[in-house]
Amino acid sequence: MRSYDGRDFFLQRSYERLSSEVLDAASAPVRLQVLKLLSSKGPLPYTEIMYASKLDPVRDAGKFVYHLKTLRKAGLVNVEKGTKKYGITELGKVLVEFSRDLEEYLAVKRGRLFVRTSRMTIEEFDRTRIASSLVKEAGMPQSLANEIATEAEERLLKISTSYLTAPLIRELVNTILVERKLDEYRHKLTRLGLPVNDVTMLLKEASARRLDPGWVERSAGTAVTEEYVLLNSLPRDLVDAHLSGQIHLDQPDSWMLKPSKFFHNIRVILQHGSPGTPAPHSLEFAIATILKLVRTGDGQVAREQIFDSLNVFLAPFLRDASTQRVREAVTIFLNALNWDGFSNLIPPRFTIGLDRRVPERLKDVRSIGPDGKQSGVYGDYQRESEELFRIILEALVEISRTIPLVNPSVIVRLSKEDLNEKGGPLAVAYENSSTNAIPNFLIDKEDFMASSDGSIVPTGHNTSPTAGQGSVLGTVLINLPRAAYEAAGRDERLLQNIMRETRHAVNGLDLRRQLIQERLGEGLLPLLSWRPNGGAYFDPKGASAEIGLLGLDEAIAHHTHSPLDEKDNLGLVKKIIESARKAVQESETHGLEVRIGLHGSPEASARLARVDSEKYGFSTIAYQGSKRLPYYTDMPALPATRKIPLDKRISIEGEIQRLLDGDGLLPLWIIEKTDPQGLAELSRKIAERGSSFFTYAKMISYCPRCYNTTTGIGARCQNCGSDHLVTLGRCSGRTLPLEMWPEAKRRDLDHLVQYDAS
Repeated sequence: MRSYDGRDFFLQRSYERLSSEVLDAASAPVRLQVLKLLSSKGPLPYTEIMYASKLDPVRDAGKFVYHLKTLRKAGLVNVEKGTKKYGITELGKVLVEFSRDLEEYLAVKRGRLFVRTSRMTIEEFDRTRIASSLVKEAGMPQSLANEIATEAEERLLKISTSYLTAPLIRELVNTILVERKLDEYRHKLTRLGLPVNDVTMLLKEASARRLDPGWVERSAGTAVTEEYVLLNSLPRDLVDAHLSGQIHLDQPDSWMLKPSKFFHNIRVILQHGSPGTPAPHSLEFAIATILKLVRTGDGQVAREQIFDSLNVFLAPFLRDASTQRVREAVTIFLNALNWDGFSNLIPPRFTIGLDRRVPERLKDVRSIGPDGKQSGVYGDYQRESEELFRIILEALVEISRTIPLVNPSVIVRLSKEDLNEKGGPLAVAYENSSTNAIPNFLIDKEDFMASSDGSIVPTGHNTSPTAGQGSVLGTVLINLPRAAYEAAGRDERLLQNIMRETRHAVNGLDLRRQLIQERLGEGLLPLLSWRPNGGAYFDPKGASAEIGLLGLDEAIAHHTHSPLDEKDNLGLVKKIIESARKAVQESETHGLEVRIGLHGSPEASARLARVDSEKYGFSTIAYQGSKRLPYYTDMPALPATRKIPLDKRISIEGEIQRLLDGDGLLPLWIIEKTDPQGLAELSRKIAERGSSFFTYAKMISYCPRCYNTTTGIGARCQNCGSDHLVTLGRCSGRTLPLEMWPEAKRRDLDHLVQYDAS
């Protein structure tokens, strides 16, 4: 055993004196109160500490100076040099923590309960506060609230825990409500938030997928908002239909807050400027105004912002601009919206629509030029419109040589006659398709606008000259395979099930319109509430909404025991679509236009297949992927892994798009080396077979080290030899890094069927 020498003895006595001084310094109630105050609120000035301690600055000044000196001498409090504020030291925090533990221990021993609050204070338990919360938050009658509070107190006394927290008390009260089958009150009283493990998993996911801390914060916030919407904002039957997997509310976190997609009116912006900025006087200023609007709208539009006919509306700004100046402005614009190329953090979805020619509907419309002045009609600017069309497509080719264009999405609107064009600007579009898998092609839809994932909205949907061009409030996807499983092979029952779920969907979409109208009234959507020249920029009464038919292929396969691509099955597809339409027509939509289509939703695709596998078992369900990672087909109608001839695929997809009035996008996977002229021929054939909205998809490999981009999935960079490549591909309408794909679809990549368009 080691013996103590004189130095050890001296140190021990020194520590004893120090601990005695510390305990003595905190022995006065007023000094302990000051320490607790500084612990919870941080550094404070002298007078604020006095007022908070309920001391008189004149009468008690001398005593208070003495107390502060004692605390400083014991090393419990220090003074900040610059601000002269008093702050607690680490030793002071240890002492405060010790005093709280001691108070809780004594309280329990004496049969009393104390609560540690979120304000870092300890208060004596009071059951009347539980009763008050039940009345105020849950709308419970006072007598019942008193009864629940009394039972909660009795249980807490029996537990004999060392201390209580507000969340612990809330959990116990919710347990009592569950036991008494008072679910209506429990839903309103439930505390929203994520378990510690869920946040830990978000951090791990962000690291694995190369995301940033902001993604973790947004994901946690989204989860809380979604929980609030499902618990507190929607009818129980609608929520049950969503949670049980009969339907899927797309982006439920935004259901009560904002529309899903918004089509901006560029003419209004060029004439009046954006909120807080004047009408633009140059092409560069006009582009900067659009960029500002995109960033402002990011928090007020859930999924996608669209600027249709961009080249036509900007054409008047080209009259006095050189080609080089226009090219530079366009390149800056596209780069500002695109992916950074390093992280997997994808920018908010933004889409531009380009017209090969000035549409008939715009030829006689007064055009808006610099400073918001009218200058002729848009038909006068055919040459400038074509020039900007070509420059934008050429800029896309140039940018994509060094970084894949993930944002914005580009939609090129053509007539069938345009498809016969040889060379010219359209050849640049096919070059983009063959190398970069952009753009999307919209054929013979002059009076419609489109989003990148297949939504099609009539142009001029809002007749006001100051309104946006249109909006899609939200999307509900119907689980068609579930309807088939429950139909047990009977057509009539299948169609009845689809009509029942369609009515659920319509009710949910109409409710979303009402909730967004409330947010507008509350001032939560300032951009959409903007009133240029006195007219509303966004009016929910003239909006559209979507119902997506999810798992059409799997539903047909289960119901008929044959694949969707069998010719006889198109008759059943037509009945399914007609049944959904009939249910919409019979429902109260209050002026809301509800369209039936095929819409991409990776989340719904995987979630509903997983729910059905647990409910019915894999021996019953039809699915894509594997038993560990099943999914349903969302868009297009036929799975991309189905091995069928190209002619047959585009014919069936064309037939189904006709039935859906064009709502839906056909992404066609093509081989790595594809001749642009072959794509021109294939595009004509696709349009002839009935598809009005299509695009070409392929995998792209990108090297963040040397900025080299190649088609296909590569193991090493062909330029610098780096093995750290980012692979991207089109998923549900948008090009994304593979790490951002749902795992089920990512694991199915080897089975993708690619076609040779040459």
